Amino acid sequence: MEKHLHLLSEEARAGRLHNLALCSTELGHFDEAARFHALAAEQFERLGLAVNRVKSRNSIGIVLHAAGRYEEAIVIIRQAWEELEALGMKGDAAVAALLLTETLLITGRTEEVPAIARMLVDRCTRAGMAASAMTALAFLRETIATGHATPLHVRHVREFVRDTNMGRERPFAPLRGEV
Repeated sequence: MEKHLHLLSEEARAGRLHNLALCSTELGHFDEAARFHALAAEQFERLGLAVNRVKSRNSIGIVLHAAGRYEEAIVIIRQAWEELEALGMKGDAAVAALLLTETLLITGRTEEVPAIARMLVDRCTRAGMAASAMTALAFLRETIATGHATPLHVRHVREFVRDTNMGRERPFAPLRGEV
């Protein structure tokens, strides 16, 4: 593939780096994935492609989370969440906020978790998010408010909201054994 890179546009080369990062993540090669995402983000930045840059930066946070490097992930995910919000990407921002919430719960840094859950319900309501995603967010808000939320609850809601944002809407169902 390397000998044919000259045939790709600058944007396609940056996208290729992003795809290599996704493959590395799936293989569990987290350091390599983070490196590829960072290179892609740099190229997208140079090309003036803000949305792709932010998505690549957010992906670094996802990789760090997957690698168990939670403190590093928190900083990057928080920044990506703010940037996604600023770009008006409400669905992607909600998924980033949910990943931040999950990571905060994992690290025991729970003080801001209830506020994030309330804010998500408010912002997603105003953005007109799908009813099933709103049900999931409301469930999470209540689970957090009652002190019963676990990272697994948040992951379940995050994956549901992500799938809903990608057009795979279905009714929300809590995990078995949840109240």
